[in-house]
Amino acid sequence: MASPWYTPSGVPATNAQGSSSDMRTEFDAIETAIDKLPSFTADHVVVVNAGATELVTTASITVAQGGTGVATLTDGGVLLGSGTGAVTVMAVLADSEMIVGDGTTDPVAESGATLRTSIGVGTGDSPTFTGLTLTGSLVGDGTTDSTSTTTGAFQTDGGLGIVKNLHVNGDLVTTDSNSTTNTKVGVGAGDVIASGGTNNTAFGSDALGAITTGDDCTAIGKDALILNTANDNTSVGSLSLDANTTGTRNTAVGKSALSAIVTGDDSTAIGYNALLLNTGNSNTAVGSLALDACTSGGSNTAVGKNALGAISTSSNCTAVGNDALILNTAASNTAIGSEALDANTSGADNTAVGVGALGANVTASNSTAVGRNALVLNTAADNTAIGSLSLDANTSGVNNTAVGKSALSANVTTSNCTAIGFNALVLSTAGDNTAVGSATLDANTSGTRNTGLGRSALSSIVTANDSTAIGHNALLLSTASQNTAVGAFSLDANTSGSNNTGCGYATLSAIITGDDCTAVGASALILNTGSDNTAIGSLSLDANTSGARNSAVGTSALSAIDTTNDSTAIGYNALLLDTGGSNTAIGASAGNSITTGSGNILVGLDAEVSTNSASGQFTIGVNVACAEDNQITIGNSTGTIKNEFDTDNAWTQSSDRRRKTNIKDAILGLDFINYLRPVTYNLRPANEWPIEWDVDPSTKIDTEKVMHSFIAQDVLKALTNVGVDPSTFAGWGEDKQGQRISKEMFVFPLVNAVKELSSQLDEIRKKLL
Repeated sequence: MASPWYTPSGVPATNAQGSSSDMRTEFDAIETAIDKLPSFTADHVVVVNAGATELVTTASITVAQGGTGVATLTDGGVLLGSGTGAVTVMAVLADSEMIVGDGTTDPVAESGATLRTSIGVGTGDSPTFTGLTLTGSLVGDGTTDSTSTTTGAFQTDGGLGIVKNLHVNGDLVTTDSNSTTNTKVGVGAGDVIASGGTNNTAFGSDALGAITTGDDCTAIGKDALILNTANDNTSVGSLSLDANTTGTRNTAVGKSALSAIVTGDDSTAIGYNALLLNTGNSNTAVGSLALDACTSGGSNTAVGKNALGAISTSSNCTAVGNDALILNTAASNTAIGSEALDANTSGADNTAVGVGALGANVTASNSTAVGRNALVLNTAADNTAIGSLSLDANTSGVNNTAVGKSALSANVTTSNCTAIGFNALVLSTAGDNTAVGSATLDANTSGTRNTGLGRSALSSIVTANDSTAIGHNALLLSTASQNTAVGAFSLDANTSGSNNTGCGYATLSAIITGDDCTAVGASALILNTGSDNTAIGSLSLDANTSGARNSAVGTSALSAIDTTNDSTAIGYNALLLDTGGSNTAIGASAGNSITTGSGNILVGLDAEVSTNSASGQFTIGVNVACAEDNQITIGNSTGTIKNEFDTDNAWTQSSDRRRKTNIKDAILGLDFINYLRPVTYNLRPANEWPIEWDVDPSTKIDTEKVMHSFIAQDVLKALTNVGVDPSTFAGWGEDKQGQRISKEMFVFPLVNAVKELSSQLDEIRKKLL
C-alpha cells in the first residue's frame, strides 16, 4: 500500500523467485512505516484523510460500552449498548449525537434530535415518534393493502393534518371504530355515530354530524345532513339537507338543495338551491333553483332550471322544462316544456306540454295545451289545445277545444269552438263552430254554428252559418248556409245552394246551386242539380238531374226520373222507371211499370196501371192493376171494385158467374121491406155514447145535421120477423162499437119487393080486365 511513510519499490510477484536482498529492503521499509503510526486512546479514533495522506488523530468521540453507559455525552459521542436491557440514557442529544441499541427493546429518539444523514428502518421495525416534522416526502412503499385497523404501511393514532394537498395513487380507506360499515372523512364528519348506525358515508366537514344510530345515509359536502338522525337519506353538496332531522328517504344533490327540510320524507332535489326552502313531503326538483321557493307544498315535481320557482304552499304540480311554471303559486298544474305556463300565477288545474304552451296564462284555470306554442297567448279558462300552434292566437275565448297542428290557430276572443285535425278551423274567428278532420272548415272566418266532421268537410265555407258536414269532402265547396251533409262526398259540389240535406255516400253530390233538397241513402240524388227534391233510400232519385219537387222513399225509388217534376214514390222500387212525372206510388214496386205515364196514383204492394204510358189511373190494393185511364180500382187479387169517374161515376164489382157457387134466389122481399122503418135522426155527442165503445168523449160530432137511414136494431128485428139469420145478410152486422148496416144491401130486397108488387099488380089487372 502507498502511504506517507512507505513507498514500495515494486510489487512482489507471487510465486516468483527473487533475491534475498530485494525482500530485505522491502521489510525494512514496512517496519519503519509502522513505527510512524499514531497512538490510540480509549476516547479517540483514527481518521483516514483523503488523498492518501497520513493517518491523524484530529477527531475524538466519547464512547461508552455496556451497562448504563455514561450519564452525559459530549459532541460527537456514541453510546453503545450490548446488554439485554434497554439503553436507559435519556439525556437530550446535541447535533450529531445518536443513541444506538442492540437490545430487545426499541430505543427512544427524543424530538429534539436532528439527524443530518439518512437513517434506514429495517423491515419489520416499528419505531414510535412523539412528533415528526417533514420538509420532504414520506413514502409508504407497502405493496399489499391492509385490512386491519391497527396495522399497515402508515398508521396514525391521532389526527392527520394536511396543510396543502393529499395525493392518493390507490384507494383511500377510512374506518370507524364503532362499525366497520361506516365511512367518515372530514372534521366532525359522523363523529357521534354510535354502534347501532351502519352503512353510513360522511365526506366533508361536519357531514352527518348528528347521526347516532341511523342507517344507510350518505352525506358529501360541508354540513351535509349535519342535523340528520334518520335513515335512508342522501345528500351531496355543501349545506344540502343540512336542516333535516328525522325526515327519511330524501335525496339532495347540489349546494343548499333541500336545505330547509326538517321532518319531511320522500323528496328529491338535484341542482343548486333546488327545494331550498321546502319542508313538505314527496317533492321532486331537478334543476338549478327548481322549486326553490316552495315551503310546505307537497307532491310537486319540477325538472329544469327555475321550474316551479315561485310555488310556495301549493301541491300536486308538475313542471318539466326551463322556466316551466316559474311564476306559479297555484295547485294542480302540469307543465312540460321550456317556458310552458311560465307566466301562470294563480291559475289552477292547467296542463301544458310543449315549448311555450299556455305561456301567457296567468290566472285562468282548467286549460290543457299540448304542443309547441299551443294556447301560447291564452289568458282565459276551460280551453283545450293539442297540437303545435293550436289555439296559439286565443286570448280570452273560453270553452274551445283544438286538436291538431294549427287547429283554431286564428281564434282570439270567441268561444265554444271545437277543432280536431290538421288546420281545422285554422282561420276561424267566430264562435260555436265544430270541425273534426284534416282541413275541415279551414277557410271559415266569421261563419258560426257550423259543424264539419271529415277530411276537408266544409272546407270552402267562409262566412256562412248553420251548416253541418260529416264525411270526407262533405260540403267541400259550399259557401252557403243551412246545409247538412252526412257521408263521404255528400254535397261536395254544392256552392251556393242552401237548406239542403244529404245523408249517405255521395248524396246530392252534383247539386251546385239548388236549394231545399233532402237525400238520405247511398247515391241518393247523386246527379241532382234541381231544387225541392227529397230522396230517402239507396239509389233513390239517383238519375234525377234538373227535376224538381220529387219525393222518393225506398231503395231505387224514382230511380229513372231525370228532368220531370212532382212525382212521389214510397217503397222499394216504387216508380222505378218513371220519367213522366206527377205520379204517386206508395208500396213496394208500386207503379214500377210506368215510364212516360203521368198523373197516376197507386197504393199497395205491386199496385199497377194498365199500360206504361197510363194517365189518371188510381189503384189501391195488393197485386191489383187498374183497367183503364180515369178509373179507380180498389181490391186485391181475389176481387176489385171500380169506378169510372170520367163518365157515370158508377162503382162496379166483379160478379162473374165463374166466381160463384151455391147460387139461390134471395128470399128477402116485400115482407122484409114492410118491416123496415126509414127514419130521420141527429147524432148524439160522443160523451153520451156507451163507455164500452171506447170513444174519446171529447171527439167532435156533428149533432146538427139531420140524417136519413134505418135503425140497425129495427133491421135486426125485421130479419127475425121474416125468419132470416142476420149473419147471412151483409146489410147488417155488429162489432165492439155496436150494430151497423150497409145501405146498398137493401137494393136487392127492394128488387124482390118490386117484383112481388109487379106480380100483384098483374093479378089485379087480370081481375079488372
